[in-house]
Amino acid sequence: ERAGYTPARYFFFMQRRDSHDLPDAPLPRGVELIPAQPEHMRAIWNAKEEAFRDHWGYASKTEADYQHWLNDPVNDLSLWQIAWDVNTNQVAGMSLTMINYDDNRQYNFLRGWVISLAVRRPWRGRGLARALLVNSLRILRERGVAEAVLAVDGENLTGALRLYEGV
Repeated sequence: ERAGYTPARYFFFMQRRDSHDLPDAPLPRGVELIPAQPEHMRAIWNAKEEAFRDHWGYASKTEADYQHWLNDPVNDLSLWQIAWDVNTNQVAGMSLTMINYDDNRQYNFLRGWVISLAVRRPWRGRGLARALLVNSLRILRERGVAEAVLAVDGENLTGALRLYEGV
């Protein structure tokens, strides 16, 4: 501010330490969770990119970006929650979570991350994001994680901050 800059946007780092009292969050009708498989990766990527096009600062990604994401060693598909529309066989939304075991060892954490929580437009407003988040927190708890964290744009147009505060 002394140099003449003003804040453009506020982001929040959120942390949930106790996952034993998670709220109920049923999946909406017509949507089911299907474990992520390697052959789903392109559909997951495309759905994630489509969902995040609405977000502040979004920039189109390249094939190189996809390949980098695809081969990221922190990807653990067993932690990911992928919601599929049973009628159209399309990805409706996802919660991509990860556990950074190196950081956890280095900093003596038991922390998991919700890296991307995304719901495509046609499936918004039905409680899908809440169901994905709660399911992700349960899976992290089952893996022995003591705290779950995420970052969120405070002015997110889809109401993500309110959702996260509510969970």
